[in-house]
Amino acid sequence: MQISHRIHEKNATIILSGKFVFTAHREFRDQYQVILDMPEIQSLDIDLWDVDYIDSSALGTLLMVKELAEIHNVKLSLARCRGMVLEVLKTVNFGQIFTITT
Repeated sequence: MQISHRIHEKNATIILSGKFVFTAHREFRDQYQVILDMPEIQSLDIDLWDVDYIDSSALGTLLMVKELAEIHNVKLSLARCRGMVLEVLKTVNFGQIFTITT
């Protein structure tokens, strides 16, 4: 999986592409931790447009990010979800936990 991020004023976006699986956990954590440690950041979007597969460990990781974002008072959303990833998120009722955009 490839991971990058961009920051614009008080908003950050983490952009993921490829398969979001357990082996990507450490690199993903490094990205979101840096962003959440920035006191000026008020919102974080996780852009899933180019993610073509997501496994249960990635879902667990998203839940951890949600908890950390709340601690840091950062609004978190799952952005540009589509295809199989969107179906998985719907199946596990993540829409009740996250703001999900398509």
